[in-house]
Amino acid sequence: MTVGLVSSGLLAFAKSLGVVMGAELGTCVDTLLSTIGQTRAAIRTGVFQLLFNLFNVFLLVGFAEQLAHIAQSMTKGSDATAVAKQIAHAHVMFNCFGVLVALPFTDGIARGMLWLIPDKTPVAAAVPISVVDSSADPGPTPSR
Repeated sequence: MTVGLVSSGLLAFAKSLGVVMGAELGTCVDTLLSTIGQTRAAIRTGVFQLLFNLFNVFLLVGFAEQLAHIAQSMTKGSDATAVAKQIAHAHVMFNCFGVLVALPFTDGIARGMLWLIPDKTPVAAAVPISVVDSSADPGPTPSR
């Protein structure tokens, strides 16, 4: 859809990157849905993807024009094939930028995700409580 809109001139290439960023956020919905009923680690992964993509969009939305210029310089032309390649280049740059920014902080990110979605602490096994009847005969006592 985006390629067709840009190729026909109905959507400027730089504006199409907003569609790409929106699609990137949209993929988080299926990931989060797929974590329903899964392990805490799976839920952390889904939430991390959402937070990562939100952070990445927040960082790059103001640089859509520059990102578009770089992507268009990598593949010249305005036909559908060239536009598809340009959008793919921009999408790859979008994701690589986010990874490069996040990479030095992976330990902190992992700790933060564990804090946000901790592992379930095992519940101690229930110990049966017995009631001692003090009026009952205690039985024979050992001799001395």
